Amino acid sequence: MEISFQADVSVRSVISDIDGAGLQVGEPERAKSSSVGTLTDLGGGVYRITYTESTEGGEVNTTLEIEGEGLTLKREGALSSQMRFREGEEYKTLYSVPPYSFDMVILPRRVDISASRARIDIRLVYDMTVGGVARRVNMRASAVSRGLN
Repeated sequence: MEISFQADVSVRSVISDIDGAGLQVGEPERAKSSSVGTLTDLGGGVYRITYTESTEGGEVNTTLEIEGEGLTLKREGALSSQMRFREGEEYKTLYSVPPYSFDMVILPRRVDISASRARIDIRLVYDMTVGGVARRVNMRASAVSRGLN
């Protein structure tokens, strides 16, 4: 049985360009966002977080679906991408910022997920290559249910 709650969603990330040896090059980009979204318990240990962010290019609708030790992130709107995170599993996809699309490869190095109806905490460390540029991403996200605190 599907049960949904309004939730406070926060996402923080640090993105660094990396060289061929995996070492940081230059200064990292830091981003932080907060929004109100929905946390849904789909049953069987599967959860979904949905929220909308306003970016310079327009609105982006984001869906995070958590199942076991992995998750899928889907973004639609001013940009679009679908990424799957399972520790050690490479994932190939496209990253689109209309009218452009770029090949993207993701290699998750660390995927930590703590999930319940009341709160979901996610920590991701992954390497991604977008359009031939290698980057390392450290991301933390949380969704705290307003209905079960």
